[in-house]
Amino acid sequence: MSDYVTNAASMIGLALGVDYAMFLVQRVRELRHSGQSVNDAVHQAMRTTGTAVLWSGVTVLLAESTMLLVDSRAIRSAALGMVMVTLVAVATALLVGPVLICVLGSRVAPARRHAAQTRAARGWQRWARHVTRHGPLWLIASAVVLVGLALPGTRLHSSVSISGTSSLPASSPVRQAYELAAERYGPAAMSPVVVLVTKAR
Repeated sequence: MSDYVTNAASMIGLALGVDYAMFLVQRVRELRHSGQSVNDAVHQAMRTTGTAVLWSGVTVLLAESTMLLVDSRAIRSAALGMVMVTLVAVATALLVGPVLICVLGSRVAPARRHAAQTRAARGWQRWARHVTRHGPLWLIASAVVLVGLALPGTRLHSSVSISGTSSLPASSPVRQAYELAAERYGPAAMSPVVVLVTKAR
């Protein structure tokens, strides 16, 4: 496993875990403000926002799994770590999240709205309703954009190479140490190659 797996897993795990939990809590709060009990709000939130979280997790998993096709140990290790933490984030949001919300009850989902809705929130609500009413149109438009952005990926096998220390700035201690060792022991010492020769009979 590459060292990159720790950074990638931490980044994705925190992002998805926090986002999915916030989605559920916010939806339960909205339902509580409309007069529903905590249990009813959680049940309805899981039927709506919970389904969205599940599909979002599946989409993220499929996107991360494509990185396993790259012929690089570092990238495959990072992809494996991201896939694992995504599975945990989705499972935690869908299984542990509702239980915690029900246990905490009014402490996380009060029945009364404490602050007036901001103009920005109302704008996002109008945008969400617009997209929902024109779902097929926005689905096609977003698919076209995504395909257009993904087309350059068909040439990655011939245009992308794993860079070395030369891509680091000259002041980087890693680059300086590598160049010093290469100068002292020779370039091949930093990337040894084992050659097997069959003995002639």
